[in-house]
Amino acid sequence: PQENDRQRLAKFVLLARSETSNPELVLHLVRGLRPGAVSRSLPPTLLPACVLQLYRAAVRQEEVLLDARPLACELARAVAQRMGDIPVRKVATLGSGLGFLGIESPEAAEAMWAR
Repeated sequence: PQENDRQRLAKFVLLARSETSNPELVLHLVRGLRPGAVSRSLPPTLLPACVLQLYRAAVRQEEVLLDARPLACELARAVAQRMGDIPVRKVATLGSGLGFLGIESPEAAEAMWAR
């Protein structure tokens, strides 16, 4: 299972870094991904791109809103813990993306506001 998580996360990050959107692929990847794998292996500088990828996919395919919720919650936890390592210019992307995905995290919001 761990190897499968690493592969899914690597594909998801590659897609996020490419700044392209493929909602079907995102949905497939997040459905099989254990969210806990993200916080341990994702560099904080990639968090904004991952949130933006979920946002883009959810805009085009509503199923992503439900299936990506556990991952989005985990990303919000990672944001709250690692905000100091995220570029300031990416804070708005994080806030609007997490908000669109319906993630209410007082810890993440406070960390973004402080940044």
